[in-house]
Order: sequence, then C-alpha cells, then structure tokens
Amino acid sequence: MRKIKIGVIGAGAYGVRHISTLLSISEFEVAGFYDTDEKRAKEVANSLQVKWFSHMEGLIEDSEAIDIV
Repeated sequence: MRKIKIGVIGAGAYGVRHISTLLSISEFEVAGFYDTDEKRAKEVANSLQVKWFSHMEGLIEDSEAIDIV
C-alpha cells in the first residue's frame, strides 16, 4: 500500500501531538512540519526526528496532504 505524504503546519502543544500520532500511523509518511517559531521548531525537529521547513511553501510542495494545527 502506498503511503500518503503529509505535512503539519504548527508545532505547538497540539501540533506535536498531531506529528507524533501521524508518525505512528502506517498509512502516512510525515514529510515534515512548519512553524514560525524557529527555536521551538528546531527543538521539535530534534525531539521527534522530523524535518522542519523554514518556509511553508517548501512543506506544501513536498506534501500530498496538509494537517493545519
């Protein structure tokens, strides 16, 4: 089965929950996430081992679906 490549916009408390949950669902491949708070984004990226996009457009281009949190 082909995985859906999904990106997440927002890495606050709920965004991190969404990213974590999506990582555990076999039907999804997490492309990465975008957040305006660079410091927070780098912490989340390191913690969850997920790519952080510094520009929303890059995330959108690299994703088939977007979860806006």
